[in-house]
Amino acid sequence: MGKVHSTVKRTWTMTSNIAESINNTNKIARRSPVVSTMDFMRLMIESWNAKQHEEVKTSNEFLHTVSNGAKRFIVCLRSRKCSCGEFQLDEIPCSHAMTAITYRNQQDENYCSPYYNNKNFRDAYAIPVEPLPCEST
Repeated sequence: MGKVHSTVKRTWTMTSNIAESINNTNKIARRSPVVSTMDFMRLMIESWNAKQHEEVKTSNEFLHTVSNGAKRFIVCLRSRKCSCGEFQLDEIPCSHAMTAITYRNQQDENYCSPYYNNKNFRDAYAIPVEPLPCEST
């Protein structure tokens, strides 16, 4: 089986089993308005990441080594990169970056792409979209 490398960002596409976990967890929240649903999902994922029990060693204000058992990851908060590759690919903090951000008592919103902020979600759904009266139309 070969490996595939994509140069495009995976923004807005979930390609792993995590999508199934999120869909099972947010069934009730999906009935809420979009912004409330997104807040629910953000808090849920943050709580999942908080359960990781990772340790942080800091080299300077921006550079951190995050250990999870025998695995070590290098996180640079200034450049928004992690050696796992997820932080820079998804443009949202991975669990290792979240550990470093929490360790520094920083706000996670400051390390996300503007595409993920609440104002952009509100603006995207500011215009009402009426459902079709019937599937056939």
